[in-house]
Amino acid sequence: MKAWMSRNIKEILRDPLTLIFGIGLPILLLGMMTVINAAVPVQVWQFLPENFVPGMAVFSLSFVTLFSGLLLAKDRSSAFLSRVCASPLRASAYILGYALPLMLVGLLQCIACLLAGLLFGLAFTWRIFAVVLACLPANLLFVMLGLLFGTLLNDKQVGGISGGVMVNVTSLAGGIWFDLRMFSGTWQQILHVLPFAPAVDCARAAYAGDWSTMLPNLLIVLAWSLSLALLVVLLFSRRKASGRLVG
Repeated sequence: MKAWMSRNIKEILRDPLTLIFGIGLPILLLGMMTVINAAVPVQVWQFLPENFVPGMAVFSLSFVTLFSGLLLAKDRSSAFLSRVCASPLRASAYILGYALPLMLVGLLQCIACLLAGLLFGLAFTWRIFAVVLACLPANLLFVMLGLLFGTLLNDKQVGGISGGVMVNVTSLAGGIWFDLRMFSGTWQQILHVLPFAPAVDCARAAYAGDWSTMLPNLLIVLAWSLSLALLVVLLFSRRKASGRLVG
């Protein structure tokens, strides 16, 4: 298990440009929108540092979907995974070996975004640490989404869905760029059943110290994350048993 995790860490580190992009782009967007918001006469609510920075911390995690999906999809396309699957490891151990190193990447992205936020006007408070903890279920969520795509799709398909679709869905459905209250009641309910808006609301509430708002949103994201983890393990196990995992 340790050897499997160590191998995956090495694979992640072999592509430093992707890591730099995943960490750097959210910080660049954070700086740009902060400067733009400061230049306009009326401050926009969602671009205030106490709202925008926690939201961008969640947004940064969406890039982990790309990392995790590509890692698994590339392993599936090579002979490497077929050799590994000959070992007695269970499917849950394989997925855990992928997930833990990737969650560490997500944690670093989240922390980097929050530290950058301090440079762009976010007030330092102990609740920043609460934001990091509040983002852990979202971290697991995006890792599992990537592993789900990596289990079912090839690396080119994963690149399109994880790198394009999921990043945009997170920013739009999460309410990072605009206030979701502009939608009708039905659409608001749909968006808050999906995990993206609750993940952003959870991070914002953690920074504000609004624990009564944070907890239900945290539970929604956690429920999605654990459900996806179970689904990924089941799909990985079935495809491994049927010989359809590699290729």
